[in-house]
Amino acid sequence: MIRLVLVLGLWLAIQPPYLAAVTVRSGEVEMDWSNMKVRFTGQAIGQAEQTWNWRDLAESALNDGLVEFVAEFPQLRSTLIKGSPEQHRQAAYDVASTTYITKTEFFETAAVTHQLESSLTRALMPSDVKWASLDSQSMSEDDVMALVLHLPSAWKQPFPIYEVYDEQGNLLWGINSVSQEGYSRNLMGRWFDADGRLFRRFIGKQSLTLEVQSITANRLVVKKSDWLAAQERVASALKYAKIAILQP
Repeated sequence: MIRLVLVLGLWLAIQPPYLAAVTVRSGEVEMDWSNMKVRFTGQAIGQAEQTWNWRDLAESALNDGLVEFVAEFPQLRSTLIKGSPEQHRQAAYDVASTTYITKTEFFETAAVTHQLESSLTRALMPSDVKWASLDSQSMSEDDVMALVLHLPSAWKQPFPIYEVYDEQGNLLWGINSVSQEGYSRNLMGRWFDADGRLFRRFIGKQSLTLEVQSITANRLVVKKSDWLAAQERVASALKYAKIAILQP
């Protein structure tokens, strides 16, 4: 089949393994937990008995993707974050309104397919959260020492919101200690599969690693002594959510 391909951001399709992101697909929706993106597709096919042109087909393909996303995403979101059905629907509309096209394919069979993308943090922004405030002299995120939470085992479904406890079950850190600015960039941390280029690019030149002792649902357990020893050094990372959740 002959096809013409227009590509924006071609590296997404040809990236080598060491650039691979942590992605999870549910139905037609893909969530990229390393780059903070949500992706889906739209398609339109011209009918032989009808008059059509490529511009109309491209517009129909975009509408198809947005309509399907708005129909599918509220249910998916309800499994990841608390909220009412109306809040989940509104989040889907908010994402659809800020969606852009990263790749378009025109097929000789009179079909058009768009690869669509939007912000994962916008898609998973919670309501009714009392966010932490940043200092009046806020620093650049590039200057913040990153915190690496090294998981003891791989976790199939990343989560946007979680809590950190010590061995005795005492809460050490949660979403109320994160700034809205930080969550808008990174949720409560970005997920990475391996110590590769994406991971290194995110943590920058300075980082501190804590070993997670156990993980269940959205609950991480660390040694209290380790947390207290690191807390002052990574105080800004906790507010900016400059946290890398690293799977082995």
